[in-house]
Amino acid sequence: MLEMKDSPKLTIGWFGTSIMEHFEAYNQQMCDQSNLPEVGSQVIVESWRHKGYVQRLSLDLQVTWPQVDFTVDNQGLSGATSRDILAKVRRIATETRYDLVFLSCGINDVWRGFQGRQEEAVAEDEFARNYTELIQQLKSCARVVVCLAETPFGVIDEPIEVADMNRDLSAYNKIAAEITDKANVPFLDVSVAFTAVANEWARAELRQSSKKDIKSLWSDGAHLSELGDALMSRQVGDFLQQQQIVPLLLLKEPL
Repeated sequence: MLEMKDSPKLTIGWFGTSIMEHFEAYNQQMCDQSNLPEVGSQVIVESWRHKGYVQRLSLDLQVTWPQVDFTVDNQGLSGATSRDILAKVRRIATETRYDLVFLSCGINDVWRGFQGRQEEAVAEDEFARNYTELIQQLKSCARVVVCLAETPFGVIDEPIEVADMNRDLSAYNKIAAEITDKANVPFLDVSVAFTAVANEWARAELRQSSKKDIKSLWSDGAHLSELGDALMSRQVGDFLQQQQIVPLLLLKEPL
């Protein structure tokens, strides 16, 4: 008689901003292919659900490792700076255990200064302190910590100096990379791929006589479009594969 064994379980935590949180309005009928609402009709929003690249990657992990029971805890927080994320992690780290956590922050630390919200902006020295403690706190409650660079800004509606914003954001990403290197924590710089793809599409747009179907990685210059989510999910998924993080977690005993 075959002995039934419990499926291995892995719990993944995500800590970041609205780019990671990525709420979308949900109505069950909108997802029912056999009973879609008529075009022009109205539906009631029943809840908000996490979508975006975190959900894409979660689905990919589930089908890549069907024998594993994945639990995903998306703690992304809209509008959060490193200061806000640290406050949340301080509360959660004492009561929650993860197998794997992802951290990404810094975009709002920079953006708030350009928006004139100086009391909410986080200077580089404070960002470095916050990020250092974030790594320490997350390492205390997770078996593996992976840090992600923030995605760059795209073209936005308001005439803000995007090049200056990305210059400053690059400096914050560099600080994060240096801190993770000292802490022996994996760091993925996704900004390289985002810049390469965005530049290629910009060149293609210049060659086109028609401006229809212009591709963009951003929905509004900061948050990601579906294409941006697809690129982000691919980047993180490939990184996990290269680092063999899931197989290593399955080999080791949980906390």
